[in-house]
Amino acid sequence: MTTANKTADKGTSNKTANLETISPEEKKQLVSCEASIRAGLKAYQHVGKALTTIAQGRLYRSTHSTFAKYAKEKWDMTTGRVSQLQHAYRVHQLLDSLGMKPLPATESQCRPLARIPQDENMDRVTVEVWQAVIDSKASITAKLVNDKVDEALGIEPKQAASGDSAEAGTAGTAGKSADGETRAEKDTQLAEMRAQLQAARQKVAYLESVLEAEKRAHQRTKAANGVPRSELATKLYKAGFRALAKEMHPDHGGSEAGMRELNQLKGVLLD
Repeated sequence: MTTANKTADKGTSNKTANLETISPEEKKQLVSCEASIRAGLKAYQHVGKALTTIAQGRLYRSTHSTFAKYAKEKWDMTTGRVSQLQHAYRVHQLLDSLGMKPLPATESQCRPLARIPQDENMDRVTVEVWQAVIDSKASITAKLVNDKVDEALGIEPKQAASGDSAEAGTAGTAGKSADGETRAEKDTQLAEMRAQLQAARQKVAYLESVLEAEKRAHQRTKAANGVPRSELATKLYKAGFRALAKEMHPDHGGSEAGMRELNQLKGVLLD
């Protein structure tokens, strides 16, 4: 075998090392979800639902080691874009369950709702904002939804420029701030930042749940063996940390800070 072939084989091996086999039922579910994404790119709620199902069921794991890689390589979607679609699906599901009509027609109409703080009042405020949008009797646009979110959050509307100076600056700059960005562009950037923050929170929650599960499994193994720390329990526990360390490594989208925190936790829990 030539050096080139050995290198190619090694590269292929590295790419598939972390992949898993999924069941026929999961494969069927994955195919159905991907068909929804292909056929429903204009129906945001179907795309958001399909992406959520794939992420929650880890249906990507036979071809990709992480959901972020799957979304990027399969659909050319960033983490922020995926979060926008998932959020839009949750909004559509919430409003539809209450029988509210009309529902958001596009994902962009749902996007301003991501600005609502994610606390115990989020669903209530979301419903109130959408009801205000419906009650306005105006044509529903992303700007209208954004204005109603401003009202719900107590944000004063910006005063429109007036006078000859405003009229003189209208050509080519209408709706733009001093730095040349439109409000819609800023809102989009803010929504993307919120989506990225939500994705980060979900990942932290996932890692915390894995750590807790590993800790419980370790404690059960110790009790079953009747010794303070069995060799098997230690191996199982460390294997869990190795898996987490691999996922949190900078080469896999993690950070140095995350690795340091994981090592500190490992030191505390394994000592």
